[in-house]
Amino acid sequence: MTTEEIAQIERRASEATSGPWESSQMDVGYGVMTAHAVYGPHCEIHASIADCHLGCNAAFLAHARDDVPALIAEIRRLREIIAGQRPAPCQKCDD
Repeated sequence: MTTEEIAQIERRASEATSGPWESSQMDVGYGVMTAHAVYGPHCEIHASIADCHLGCNAAFLAHARDDVPALIAEIRRLREIIAGQRPAPCQKCDD
């Protein structure tokens, strides 16, 4: 995975509705919603992120909002460890 690909994933995650998200069973399947309510003049509406017909898909989507940033952080942490273990480039070589 390139640095640019990681940056694109991170940008998409940071621009998405903030978490946590939650999944819940609905009349015709499952929905993924934000935990943040949007208040109107006469009601409280939870923003729907996606509708799913399988609970396992809804749970995956609900956790993705927190999992993706955690995975990005782990990739960066591991890359820093690997970079610290590499010898410095040879000043006499083009490598």
